[in-house]
Amino acid sequence: MSNMSRSDGLLRRVRRLEERVGFLERMPRLGGAAHSGEATAVRYEDLPNSISKSLQAMQALGEADATTVSQKTGRNRSVETIYLNQLVRLGILTRTRVGKKVFFRFAKVY
Repeated sequence: MSNMSRSDGLLRRVRRLEERVGFLERMPRLGGAAHSGEATAVRYEDLPNSISKSLQAMQALGEADATTVSQKTGRNRSVETIYLNQLVRLGILTRTRVGKKVFFRFAKVY
């Protein structure tokens, strides 16, 4: 594969990621609403497939670090970290650091 076709493929992937991040930025933010006392719902079917895959892995695992989730989804750990952090920003997951590792779990809903 030539360097030009590799860079074209990389650019397409970056553009798709930017579209997904833009979608998430436009969604209501549960994290902010939870602090203000307002209830905001996120419909899981509205999440992009990439993030839904991470969410499904977390449902099976319960609590996990990005490496464990990436093994379940078959994606790179760094990409998985991006998706898991987006779920944290939406208020669906919480993040806890234990030593050097960061663990994710579902946020408690009251």
